[in-house]
Amino acid sequence: MPLPKLALPALAGLSLFVAGAAGGYLTAPSEKVAVTVADADAKPAMGDLGTLIVPIWQHGKVVAFLATELRLELAPGNSPDTILPPVRDRLLSSLYEQGAKGQLAPSGIQPARFKADLLRLAQEVAGPKVTGVELVRLVHQENRRA
Repeated sequence: MPLPKLALPALAGLSLFVAGAAGGYLTAPSEKVAVTVADADAKPAMGDLGTLIVPIWQHGKVVAFLATELRLELAPGNSPDTILPPVRDRLLSSLYEQGAKGQLAPSGIQPARFKADLLRLAQEVAGPKVTGVELVRLVHQENRRA
C-alpha cells in the first residue's frame, strides 16, 4: 500500500512532533532544586498589615476596641504578597481571642511585650521570613454605648 504524499513541511513538522513526544518519555527529567539566593546588599522588605480592629469584651459586653497598625519586616528575598495574608489571619485570630478574654485592656498592654508576642505569632506562621514587627499605632477606644 503506497504512503500518501505529504508536503515536505508537513512531513518535517510531523516527524519533529513525534520525536519530541517520544523524547519526553525516553529521557529522564533533570532534577532541579529551587534555591533563593539572597543578595548581600538586599534590604529587608516591609509588609504593611494595615489596621487591625479588635473588640474587647467584659461581662458579656463590648467595652472597648483596640486598633493597631502594624508593619512586618521581612527577610531579604521574601515577597509580602505570600506572607502577609496568613500572618494577618493568625494575628487577628489571636487578638480576637485575647479581646474575648478581656486581656487587651489599656492597663494590661505593655508595647514592648505586645510587639514581642506579635512577632512570635508571625514567626509561628511564616518562620524566619518575618524578622521584625513595627508597631505604628496602638489606640484604645472606649465603647460608650455599652
